[in-house]
Amino acid sequence: MRILSIIWSLMALPVAVFKWMHSNIIAPENDGKPLPPIRYDGDPSEIYLA
Repeated sequence: MRILSIIWSLMALPVAVFKWMHSNIIAPENDGKPLPPIRYDGDPSEIYLA
């Protein structure tokens, strides 16, 4: 059973990386427009888009 878990993990990692690359690099949803700047005033709980 542990071998199946290891095999599944090794197969899932490239799939996850490809999905991330596709959604962020290959075909982003924002049509190539730059994201708005992120404001950060020092408190990690208060990071928000400007």
